[in-house]
Amino acid sequence: MSKTLLVQRSIIDSYRDDISKYAGQEKARAKLFFDAIPSELSKEKKRFIIADIEQRATAQKYENAAQWLMDAGIAYFSYNTHNLLLPFEQYEKRNLYKVFLLDTGLLCSMWREPIQWQVLNGEIDINEGALTENFVATELVKKGYVLHYYDHKSRQELDFLVAQNNKINIIEVKSGNDYKRHASLDAVLESPNPTLGDLMVISKFPMQKIGDIQYIPLYALGCIILQKAVFQIRFTAFSLYANRSNARISSCTHRPMTVKRLRRTAECPVDSQGVSAPREFAERT
Repeated sequence: MSKTLLVQRSIIDSYRDDISKYAGQEKARAKLFFDAIPSELSKEKKRFIIADIEQRATAQKYENAAQWLMDAGIAYFSYNTHNLLLPFEQYEKRNLYKVFLLDTGLLCSMWREPIQWQVLNGEIDINEGALTENFVATELVKKGYVLHYYDHKSRQELDFLVAQNNKINIIEVKSGNDYKRHASLDAVLESPNPTLGDLMVISKFPMQKIGDIQYIPLYALGCIILQKAVFQIRFTAFSLYANRSNARISSCTHRPMTVKRLRRTAECPVDSQGVSAPREFAERT
């Protein structure tokens, strides 16, 4: 573990060196912004507050530094939208955003207090669930999606909104054991909205569907968002496959998915005959 941590921190140092070399006049502010990502994600709301970096800091002062980190692919920005309507860009507030790091393992190494063993023991709710939400954000970005979150007057918040086929798919991330408690998602269901698509809760627990909400384990996230098409593998088909499989999927759906088991599970689980679940269903549809 100590060797891994040294490698990770050397990578972080290389990013800081690149900022010094290529960020020009923005290098000092870009470094401060970069180093603030872990602490900002550790907050309950996770919204990045510029004033936390230094006194009297303004969004305008750090605008170019933030843009440099985003253009370099080091930081991923999720912008606030105050309305559950499309297109998101029409309703987004560019001055309100969350910032995620490109790699969750590197994020883990940036905290001063060592948390690696806690994470490996399944405590993924540590630091207000920052690691779990960062993991989901990076998976979405890798598939080509622009990140948005919903916040309505600080009373309702939804972690991720994804536009697909003129529908709004909602993704809530739960790192703790209370993954079936989601007041904001329940409030959305109470108000009819023809633009709503799939509703998902991502957690470490088994796959199931209750009413209109689909509960998806973390290990399956990469298998469900394939080829820039969220939820193309139908939940019902994937669930049936999981139930009949006698290999990894079957074992994973009967008990909570810890990070240890997540590391041992391939991105797209394979059954006893070596058939990839997502590929099999893609060929059938």
